[in-house]
Amino acid sequence: MEFLSLVVGKLLDYTVAPITKQVGYLIFYHSNVKELREEAEALQRERERVQHAVDTAVRNGELIEGDVKKWLEEVDEISLEFDELNKDERHANADCSTRPFPNFCFRHKLSRRSKKMKVVIAETIARRNFDRVSYREVPKLTRLTSSEFTLKEFTKELGEPKIFSKLGSRVSEQNDIMKALEDPMVQTIGVHGLPGVGKTTLVEAVAKKAQKHGLFDVVVLLKVTQNPDLEKIQLQIADMLGLKFEEQSLIGRACRLRHRLNLNHERILIILDDIWRELNMDEIGIPCVHEGLKILMTSRSQGILSDKMNTHVNFLLQVLPWVEAWKLFMDKAQFDESAVSGEFLSIATQVVKECAGLPMAIVIVATALKNKSLFEWKDTLRQLQSPTLTNITGEQNQIYNAIKVSYDRLENELLKSIFLLFGVMQSNSLITDLFNVSVGLGLFKDIYNLEEA
Repeated sequence: MEFLSLVVGKLLDYTVAPITKQVGYLIFYHSNVKELREEAEALQRERERVQHAVDTAVRNGELIEGDVKKWLEEVDEISLEFDELNKDERHANADCSTRPFPNFCFRHKLSRRSKKMKVVIAETIARRNFDRVSYREVPKLTRLTSSEFTLKEFTKELGEPKIFSKLGSRVSEQNDIMKALEDPMVQTIGVHGLPGVGKTTLVEAVAKKAQKHGLFDVVVLLKVTQNPDLEKIQLQIADMLGLKFEEQSLIGRACRLRHRLNLNHERILIILDDIWRELNMDEIGIPCVHEGLKILMTSRSQGILSDKMNTHVNFLLQVLPWVEAWKLFMDKAQFDESAVSGEFLSIATQVVKECAGLPMAIVIVATALKNKSLFEWKDTLRQLQSPTLTNITGEQNQIYNAIKVSYDRLENELLKSIFLLFGVMQSNSLITDLFNVSVGLGLFKDIYNLEEA
């Protein structure tokens, strides 16, 4: 008897229950459709809330999380499917209120589909449990952290010599620094050399190559200068790390920054360019020893790097050998030695020698002489060979004379005045600051507002 009862029970489970379920679709057609519409409206309200948060984040320059994007796409697909079902013409044939005898086949299909879609929508609403909808992107590489165009960025846009792909010595030096960055035993690296020898250009190229090869998650490039602003350095590093300071004091920000840099899951390269004197890393908040952190520094003085900043490895950036100096000069001056006279070639050779292998001097002079006459080339050579009226000596004299040659060949007094303003303003000053000062000094004639300037 027990066996028979068990068999009968199973038969009822497999026959009566499914039949009851299918009949239920017919009986509860109206309630299934109504509940689906209510659930769809709830889903639409949730979508609007998320979309409002997304729009706000986008206006703030933030990026949207991947799961949020995917959820919105799924909601849009469900909404299209609901609209299709809700507008289905078969609803008219399935409703008793519109016909004496409804189409039970339509009624069953629409009710069943509504019931299943309601479940899908409920599950979708339940998955809207994001901790956040957006995040701030950490910039891959930066020189200056400003919301507006800076003087340095402006001059970069005007054209910077891309010498590393053409000059073998610089490629070799770049590779040596890359090996040091890959060495787990080396944390601090120094690059020193004469002013104008290309230290900044070298470390910028290294930074891009290191990031391209996936050595670091975050690369921060900072200009230290002769009078470093520790607070500004802290803020620049924090911007690159996506860190927002709540602390007001230098010490408080240093503690927060140190804690952020000590996180083990990120590999960070900090480049401190143009160090003139000892920089207190602890006061800034840069940890002295950390497995994921590398620090690359440049300075004119090896003593500053090795004695004051305790660099583990130092590289001396030499002036360019003659062949590379000549190649760089011809490239920037667009000089074709096969198409000029012997005298022209002789003057060009002497001009390059006066640049003393310094890339900055070579680029400045070559650019100034592009498409100029032999007379102007001779006059430039005379200026380069003339002693300066200042106390500048040695290789710095070549840089001074090169800049003076470039200055003297500016086309008018307005350009010369703006050039001098560049010299007295800091490289991270905004381009709008330059225009404001120029207008204030009356440099622009017959111009009375900033837009015209």
